[in-house]
Amino acid sequence: MKISTYGQLLEIAEESLFEEEKFRDFEISDSLNYSVKIIGETWNGAIDYRIAKYILEIQKRIDNLYDDLEIQIDKDNRVIVTFIIEEGCTKAIVEIAKTLKEVFYNMESSHKLYLATMLSLSIVGGFTVSQFKEYKSEQIQLKHDIEKEQILSEKEIKQQQQMVDIINTISEKIPDYASPNKVLAQSLHEGDEIKLSTQPVKYTKDEFKKQYPGKSKYKPESVYIDGKYLITAIILESGKITIDHKGIKYDCLSSLNEEESNKLFSQVKAAHAAKHGFELDLKITAKYYKGKNEIRDLIIYEIGQPRDGAQTIESLTENTK
Repeated sequence: MKISTYGQLLEIAEESLFEEEKFRDFEISDSLNYSVKIIGETWNGAIDYRIAKYILEIQKRIDNLYDDLEIQIDKDNRVIVTFIIEEGCTKAIVEIAKTLKEVFYNMESSHKLYLATMLSLSIVGGFTVSQFKEYKSEQIQLKHDIEKEQILSEKEIKQQQQMVDIINTISEKIPDYASPNKVLAQSLHEGDEIKLSTQPVKYTKDEFKKQYPGKSKYKPESVYIDGKYLITAIILESGKITIDHKGIKYDCLSSLNEEESNKLFSQVKAAHAAKHGFELDLKITAKYYKGKNEIRDLIIYEIGQPRDGAQTIESLTENTK
């Protein structure tokens, strides 16, 4: 199989975790070279300090990739990532395919293939920091679904757990590997636009910076915020449930099975038709950032009374100075 897109690369990496015979059964195409196009008054096709810094960041992350994957190739013999700069705006064509071929063909296991794929996607902008978080949430949600519904074998459940465990180990590395595009985000001026060939959309300066937020100095802790909540919306396709607590809405992932989700969906529609709210006791686990009094990554696990140790949203988010 010839890999011509980063989407295909991710697919083969995922499959190789579950089907070892697919490991190495692919070929890297030169089409994995990619481009970054920046449109704005200060971008004229020249190599200035902004593009030079971006180039250095790309090479640095590629060198780190060799080290993190424990690929034993002398640094003097490693492939150097090359760039072609086109005039008219500023368009950098990053010839990274040769480097990726060397990295991927030196993989020792399907585990490392998956790790290499995730980190490479972050370097080239195939996964922004925000998109990686969404991907991580989706895989965690899938694990909860198959455990709860028991739709797969014990072996397949363990494989999904393996994927989630690997993703968790990768999470801390993603911001560092995404640093080249963060460098570009910090170099943009008001009115600038940026387009990566690995992304389907063009970003403004503010939009691009949101995709590459700075590191938080606050570390999250896992908390239970079980209680009675007003359910305002359910999107069955994505498994997301919107709850309302004292006028503030929170989007939650759900590990409820299909029958429970459909039942809730019917109740929400009936409540809207009757023009009144629909409350329910929910068991919710979330990430709490103490220094910011902020709650994120809410997941509804079950319907029912609060667990031991559950806290209220108010006790966590109110300023206690």
